[in-house]
Amino acid sequence: MDALTASLVGKNDWRQEQVGVVLATAYFLSHCDLVTGNMLGLVSRLDSIRELIRERWDLLSSGLTGVSARLLLWLAYLDLRRSESLPRLYLRSRLYLKEAFGESYPSLELRDDMIQDPVNLKFAEGMSILGKILQHARHGHENTPELRDDLESLHSEMIELERECDLALQGFDSGNSISITRTSYHWLNLKATTQCGLILLSRMRNKSYRTDDEAQSAAHKILKITIQLGKANKLHNPHSVFSVLPTFLAGIETVDEVHQDWIMRFLEDARGWGLHVQRAAKVLHRAVERQKQTGCRLGFKDIADLASEQLVL
Repeated sequence: MDALTASLVGKNDWRQEQVGVVLATAYFLSHCDLVTGNMLGLVSRLDSIRELIRERWDLLSSGLTGVSARLLLWLAYLDLRRSESLPRLYLRSRLYLKEAFGESYPSLELRDDMIQDPVNLKFAEGMSILGKILQHARHGHENTPELRDDLESLHSEMIELERECDLALQGFDSGNSISITRTSYHWLNLKATTQCGLILLSRMRNKSYRTDDEAQSAAHKILKITIQLGKANKLHNPHSVFSVLPTFLAGIETVDEVHQDWIMRFLEDARGWGLHVQRAAKVLHRAVERQKQTGCRLGFKDIADLASEQLVL
């Protein structure tokens, strides 16, 4: 990986395939680091990619395709850093799977991709908003008027995104539940993303309370989505590094002990996904016990301190 990035630093004409190889390799190795618990390797690799982006962004962006822009989006999520350019870059090409598989890509699959296009765009938007919220939560900024205004703006964005999810999911409503298709699966995951954001915002705005109605509602919605996807056999394997975060946050926020027990069993059953899930299960158990003892919410830093090793979700 170091040799690949070093080979690009001194060049002034990058080919698209070179950029794609670097980003694909970085994402693959980063995901391996995540599931094997190699946090030092993960941090080091993301640092080198960020430095490459900072120094040679003009050349890098000129070589981005739909596939590599999507890889860059996930690398940015892993690094918990917001990039203003990512949604714009993603708009250049939404046919990223056709780019990956070439002319042999079936027309039926291409049609399904076009149907999913709106949710793919919204998911990029949702991750960008969540990244801003996570930055605030991680840094623990003082409660200033500027911060309150910023959090209120982010809250409004998440509420609007949730409304769009609910509107889109109406087309998959079969009466008592949502019919799970490839498209509705992504809308449900996006809705879970919005609920993550609402829980985090609630915990930042109301630190002295154990919970509030909006956060409890968000935790319940995440649990409901997880159960829906489980019934549709969509949770046998993790579909992305993002699979754990919503359920983890719901487990910390909910005050319903039955729901907490179910979520802890869910994470225990998912231990085979990687060490990051095993660590999340341990931290969740400790956080639940600590909140029971104190009767108060744990802050973002307090939760991180409960992990004996670095935790990335």
